[in-house]
Amino acid sequence: MKKILKYMLILLIVSCDTLIPEDLNINPNSPSEAPEDLVLTGSMVGSILFHEGATSRRAGIWSGYFRGTDRQHEGFDNYLVEASDFTAIWNDVFINSLRNAIVVEQKASLNDRTGVITGISKVIQAHGLGVAASLYGDIPFDQAGKIEFITPEFEDQDKVYEKVQELLNQAILELSLDINKPSNGSDIFFNGDPQKWIKVANSLKARFYMHTKKYDEAYNYAKLGIESPSESMMAVHGEVQGNSNLFYQFFTGSRGSELTSENSKIVQIIGDNSQVYRGNTKTDETARYNFYFSGSGRPNYISGYFSRSNSFPLVSYSENILTLAESGLRSKNFYTGLSHLNEFRGYMSGGGYLNNGYDMFMNNDEVKKRNNTVRKTSAPLAGFKRIRSSNGDVEKRPYIKTDILMDGITKNIELTLTDRGPMDYTMLIGRKALGRRWIVNPSISFMTKPKGNKK
Repeated sequence: MKKILKYMLILLIVSCDTLIPEDLNINPNSPSEAPEDLVLTGSMVGSILFHEGATSRRAGIWSGYFRGTDRQHEGFDNYLVEASDFTAIWNDVFINSLRNAIVVEQKASLNDRTGVITGISKVIQAHGLGVAASLYGDIPFDQAGKIEFITPEFEDQDKVYEKVQELLNQAILELSLDINKPSNGSDIFFNGDPQKWIKVANSLKARFYMHTKKYDEAYNYAKLGIESPSESMMAVHGEVQGNSNLFYQFFTGSRGSELTSENSKIVQIIGDNSQVYRGNTKTDETARYNFYFSGSGRPNYISGYFSRSNSFPLVSYSENILTLAESGLRSKNFYTGLSHLNEFRGYMSGGGYLNNGYDMFMNNDEVKKRNNTVRKTSAPLAGFKRIRSSNGDVEKRPYIKTDILMDGITKNIELTLTDRGPMDYTMLIGRKALGRRWIVNPSISFMTKPKGNKK
């Protein structure tokens, strides 16, 4: 009997050993490993969360695009912040984006896939770390995103910028190999196109050289950067809630009441019913205002910049042109900067990055009437005057006598004539013409609009 029990026990042990699968304790829905191509997608999503999410909202408050009106965002509006307010942001850049990008690089190198996929991962790393340095100053770099360093060492901001530039140099070299591209669809920005990634890397180099006041380098790399809107690095969104614009999700969610643009600085500057409106005859800001804001000054999440499917710019053609303009002015000369600024003006005059409503706006009869302010006319010559210009030059100018109408008051003045075609304003009214009837407040604009014209 004892022998029978003994053999039965052995049989049970053997049977249990063969019946229980070896992978019983492995959760197939929570894998510990993933191919580098899928991890690459994760790093890009993390990058979008960092650049488009809470970082943009808080930067928008402190740069005058938004006003925080309730709870946590009201505190940000009053510069009441704590270290814990940035925990989620640091997780987005150092874990969700950076750590995943580092894993991509490590896995691809182990699998002998150095090339485009590793170059892309380095651009993602440099982008996040460069922006983090610009926001926070000293940050971890060498030890950042590496799981073995629980408390990574912080490095000086200027050193971080240098290392970011070197990381981008490495990225460009690996992208230039044009081998080992990520699998189709895993690169959600450019689907593995190395040339577009190289241009993004050059535009980022230009951006960070601007931050460190190295304007020659900034100009040279911007010349190699993004050359068309189709080459912009954009976070593309859709109509599905999980893929919709992050600002749209915020403004239409439970926390939408915490943030507004009403009475913000940018609304005052580009809203043409404001006393500090900065537009002029060459720059009508109405279309841009309508793209960003509703009539009340609230963010336009219906049909504009913050709408459900509107893409979010990460590294854009617009930024690159403006980088060329500023770095060209600082490192070359005024005319170099102006030529690039005029390039941007030309781009925007055709609608630029604005929505399709721009064309509709520009074809409006009211707008056409307002834009066609130059009229050809004639008047008898009254004589000549010696005039000293603002740069000290003296010249002999013809003058006429004419009536001006300002704020319902008519006055006859002498108007000297000269070519002001290259200048922002086609006409200036001097202190003699103003006399004692008007005074000028240089901090306020458009105080004498015709009655009933709300534009």
